[in-house]
Amino acid sequence: MCTEALSSGIPVVSTICGGPEEYINNDMGILIEPGNHKDLVDAMLYMLDNATKYDPGKMHKYIEDRFGYDQVGPKLYNIYLSVI
Repeated sequence: MCTEALSSGIPVVSTICGGPEEYINNDMGILIEPGNHKDLVDAMLYMLDNATKYDPGKMHKYIEDRFGYDQVGPKLYNIYLSVI
């Protein structure tokens, strides 16, 4: 999953498929159109040579700020309370 890779400081190559484009930007990796094999190959080759240019700490903080416990935990807690 993209969020786990980003949280670990690893940039990603992902498709625009109704989710990743909401949080992947140029500082996190590369987005490509589904089914575009040329762009996929190009993105993977680019990543082989440039993955170390991405900032692992910045990626981790970005994901933690959006999906960490402090953001998601209270929302889940409120959902559980509304159900019981």
